[in-house]
Amino acid sequence: MILVSKPVLILFGTQSGNSEDLASRLAKSATTHNLTPTVVDMENATVEQMASSERILIICSTWGEGDMPDSAEALWDLISAEDAPKMENTNFSVCALGDTSYEFYCQSGKDWDNRLEEMGATRIHDRVDCDVDYEPPWKSWVPTALGSLAAIDESNNFHENLVSTFAEM
Repeated sequence: MILVSKPVLILFGTQSGNSEDLASRLAKSATTHNLTPTVVDMENATVEQMASSERILIICSTWGEGDMPDSAEALWDLISAEDAPKMENTNFSVCALGDTSYEFYCQSGKDWDNRLEEMGATRIHDRVDCDVDYEPPWKSWVPTALGSLAAIDESNNFHENLVSTFAEM
């Protein structure tokens, strides 16, 4: 069996740089899971780019009391519009960064997770919510999120039996 590398769009929204760093590290791991990553700051992404992607991973921090980081605000406004394109062919997972000392812990990531599902996208792996010490939950999210996306074939069919194989890569 010949494995064809599959594209994955990695979007990050950040205020302090942590999400950008994790997106860069995630891209390096993606290549070992037979995925070809494209890392894009949310301030440079388009709704059309998202809607045309079959595989999306989002890493987004929450700023203040549940706000989107500055770099994610414009894209969030566009994707929240009633006329935003449907995303029925999109598979996704979200890593949310936050701080439990705030009332709306990881709210931006929760909002992205819910909105993509509302638009018809398929959550291929559960969202992970990361506190200030984000490394442990992020590290546990990465292999299964990537393995799940790698287990989607060229016809956009999910092969759950392959997730653990790809996650171990």
